[in-house]
Amino acid sequence: MGNDLDQRLAARIRTKRNTRGWLLFDLAARSGVSRGMIHKVERGDSSPTASLLAKLSGASS
Repeated sequence: MGNDLDQRLAARIRTKRNTRGWLLFDLAARSGVSRGMIHKVERGDSSPTASLLAKLSGASS
């Protein structure tokens, strides 16, 4: 189940970022999360913590 959730979160983050027309760099700058970590989460290689998700969701447009 955890892997399925990670994959769904990864797809959602990537979709939202692309919908806004943001590069990884843009989301990283707005959220304070490194590009490398965002990339890992979007690939499903890393499971995001609640704190990381809060930072990403707080990124302003």
